[in-house]
Amino acid sequence: ASSQSMNTNEVAVLFADNGTSLNNFLLGGITISSGVITVPVSGLYYFSTIIRANSIGSGYATAKIRRNSMTSGKAQGYIIIGNNRSTDYDNFTGSTVFNMDANDTVRIDMKSSADSSWNVDIRSEFNGFLIG
Repeated sequence: ASSQSMNTNEVAVLFADNGTSLNNFLLGGITISSGVITVPVSGLYYFSTIIRANSIGSGYATAKIRRNSMTSGKAQGYIIIGNNRSTDYDNFTGSTVFNMDANDTVRIDMKSSADSSWNVDIRSEFNGFLIG
């Protein structure tokens, strides 16, 4: 991910495969644009992320691995860091498997419940690949 300013609105983490981060990899024809990952063929896909968040001063923060921008429980995996967190170096770590159709999308959405000025660090990671 590029270093990215965040707030209390849910927004996509801007992972990129253009060389701005050496920690992101996508296999099997998966593409990424503006933080949205598109799969080329139908099948089971594994996705995982480690996101470093800095300067969350209050409240809790959430990250969601979301399929096709859907909001139902079966179409998203939640990662939550509660009120007992450090100010810097918080790590959101999660993975999920989705049964995807060709051209379905996945993205990581994040928000804070109370802090309107925090950031996602450039050292954040994302990976995904077709498993069957």
